[in-house]
Amino acid sequence: MSLDTRDYWKEKWNKRSGYSERSDFRVSYETYRKKRSFSFWHFFELLGLILCVPVALIYLAKYFL
Repeated sequence: MSLDTRDYWKEKWNKRSGYSERSDFRVSYETYRKKRSFSFWHFFELLGLILCVPVALIYLAKYFL
């Protein structure tokens, strides 16, 4: 049995079982870089949200309650 048939059956099994490859060594460098830059900026968005929501709630409680 050659390698190309092994890959055929492996891909067929993976497709049927719903498996998808998520390893970083299987993706291209550009895709890895885009994913990493998105997660980098996503961290700052969450940090801003975590810092702004309590300030907004304190402001609302102070002036409207």
